[in-house]
Amino acid sequence: MRILLCLVSDDKSVRDVVNSAKSEIVPHTYRETAEVKAIGPKFDVRAVEFGKNFAIERSILAELERWDGVCLLTDNLMKLSQRLRTSCFVGKIDPNLELTEVIAITVRVLSNYFRVLPYMQDKGSMQALALPLENFDADELRELIALFAQSGADNLFFRNFQSLFAKLRKRHMPRRPKNEYKKHYFQDDQKKHFDYGPEDHGQFDTAGPHTPLCEISGNFRFGWKIPTKYHFNMMKASKKGTYIDGNFPGCHNQIINIPGQTHVNIFANDFHKPK
Repeated sequence: MRILLCLVSDDKSVRDVVNSAKSEIVPHTYRETAEVKAIGPKFDVRAVEFGKNFAIERSILAELERWDGVCLLTDNLMKLSQRLRTSCFVGKIDPNLELTEVIAITVRVLSNYFRVLPYMQDKGSMQALALPLENFDADELRELIALFAQSGADNLFFRNFQSLFAKLRKRHMPRRPKNEYKKHYFQDDQKKHFDYGPEDHGQFDTAGPHTPLCEISGNFRFGWKIPTKYHFNMMKASKKGTYIDGNFPGCHNQIINIPGQTHVNIFANDFHKPK
């Protein structure tokens, strides 16, 4: 399992610390813990500037096939878009740190990061975590987004994650209350139902007007690779079956009008695939 571990900072002194230390950023004592040895990660450690015009996203995409996961450290969370902070796993570091302090924060961030991995490897849990972030309307998901976007380095991260995830999983239920039908759907506050796969309608689009963020968020969720060829069917229940109409957000902040149909094919990155 290959992990990109990258510091993003405009502070050259911090970048120099990481680039000089390289693999020492992840100390041998931590690599030898049972938790990490069971995963067997191989780290590619880098330090880069923020840059312009999706520079970070483009650098990840340039080697997309190499990475099973992407973990970022940064001294300026707000300079990273929220969509990038929910695609990659991100931990905040303070500026002007010595190497020992950077190492300590890195270990804490990686510990949180790897504790999410079993959830991404479990099919049912992965589906909950891969719900379209802009189209699934639920406080639990919004709170998870905020947790990952802001608190990847916090000591209480995993406890808070477990609590919010348990609430999100409770939204996986039959289409109608007290319905004995075995099929379950993720249901949001607008009574939209999200059914994952199993149809394979190809992948989300990446050509213009899509941005590198559209592609990043279709490939990664909370730092881990997700399947790219499967999608959710988004719909509402009706007496005659299912339907969906209205205006819905797309993958690059555009609004998409659905005039009325049985369902919408929607990917984890909020890309709407025409039927």
